[in-house]
Amino acid sequence: MAKSSVTLKKVSFTHPTIHSTNGSAALKGIDLEVKKGEFVVVCGPSGSGKSTLARLINGLIPNFFPGKLEGKVYVSERDGAQLKSYEWSQLVGSVFQDPQSLFLAKTLFGEIAFSSENQGFKKEATMAQVAKLIEVFQLDNLEKRDPFTLSSGEKQKAAIAAAMAVDPQILVLDEPSANLDEKGEELLADALAKLKSLGKTIFVIEHRLHYLPHLADRFIYLNGGIIEEEFSPGALLALSAKRREQLGIRSPLKLKIMGNRIIFLGKDFDESPSYEKESPVNLTGDFEAMEKVMLMANNLVIPFVKSSNLKGLSFTVPKGLKLGVLGRNGCGKSTLGRVLSGILKEKSGLVLLNGKKVRRGARKKFLSFLGGDEAGSTLSDSVENELAINGKGKRNLEELLAELSLAGLKKRHPASLSGGERQRLLLAAAITRSSPALYLDEPTSGMDYKNMIRVANLMSKETQNGRSFLVATHDLEFALAANLKILNMGTGANSDFN
Repeated sequence: MAKSSVTLKKVSFTHPTIHSTNGSAALKGIDLEVKKGEFVVVCGPSGSGKSTLARLINGLIPNFFPGKLEGKVYVSERDGAQLKSYEWSQLVGSVFQDPQSLFLAKTLFGEIAFSSENQGFKKEATMAQVAKLIEVFQLDNLEKRDPFTLSSGEKQKAAIAAAMAVDPQILVLDEPSANLDEKGEELLADALAKLKSLGKTIFVIEHRLHYLPHLADRFIYLNGGIIEEEFSPGALLALSAKRREQLGIRSPLKLKIMGNRIIFLGKDFDESPSYEKESPVNLTGDFEAMEKVMLMANNLVIPFVKSSNLKGLSFTVPKGLKLGVLGRNGCGKSTLGRVLSGILKEKSGLVLLNGKKVRRGARKKFLSFLGGDEAGSTLSDSVENELAINGKGKRNLEELLAELSLAGLKKRHPASLSGGERQRLLLAAAITRSSPALYLDEPTSGMDYKNMIRVANLMSKETQNGRSFLVATHDLEFALAANLKILNMGTGANSDFN
């Protein structure tokens, strides 16, 4: 009989008041047993306790995050209450949503070796382990590279390899696919499959589920701090779209970009009014007959991107359009937004706003850019004051907070919000700006189903008043839910802004 890898007995955890709206427990009486070698996916709405569960398994609670912990946590059949911090790190490896946030070394080889050296392993053992991991994760041509220069998928593989350097039996990954394109997801899935074949116990905390059914042994559905249901991969795939929407979880079905269309691979969403089998296509020159062209790019060449696919971009955006800017990491999606909004200067070509060429410094009045790396860039001491900075009475702030499920948080300091709540706050703040167009860079990264739909609905409401959106995204499920027109920038790579 397989040994227990992780056991939780009647575990409850309550964060300090600053991290909780009402002081309620993040986890409530959790009982869970995971056998050695199991691959478990934990899913559920934002705020359901998924990240708290991950932090209990990897020892960050209570060693780093304070709060009230009740019950027992056992890791590799050892009592967590008796483990020292370094013992946790030997038993459990951790990979986070932004892998580069923990990078320390100047080379990939050094990054993988760091934790082994830090734990006092002998040089020969460290070198042998690093060489093995480089081979297992197919990183052999990258070992001398600065890890910050890798693609997003390569960074994620490097982070997993670094987490496995001391050969822990358990690996916890929190939202590992949030910033990955299709190729990056394939690399991640391949890395996880290799670890599973080696008998490692794997926990994946995830909203995006489509790359996991062929890997997972079971899916745990967490809601309100309680394990409400468990699904086998087959049972999850068999759920109707209506049932998934009730649960608030993303689709487990694979989607793929085909030219300028998004298609499903497998079962159709015939029960869901929120989805279509294909996203409609509108590209260069298709909008001139519409009411008014707000933005036009003519043979635009953007900086930093070395892809031969992007010698010149030409497209038009009318009032009220939602344009999805899709493509691989590094193809120039974020850079395009920075050029259109005047943050960066184009190499050549034209950007016309309302039919006129506008100097670069004045573009931001027409098009505001919200970057995917701005999660910490709040300015005020409360949620309501953050919105009031740009509001100027042009948007009902109470209504906007309600639309993004932030109504009960208006007195909270932005620093006390969860990552998802801050993400929605910054989107709300961008909406309050007076610019007639917005460029949103990965607005649904790491977002659950219900909040994804809230963002889609908010965009639709804004476009009815003539506002235009350009949305750089890898989230194909969101692209369909929001009914985005598709501009596919292809498979370019080697951008300094990816």
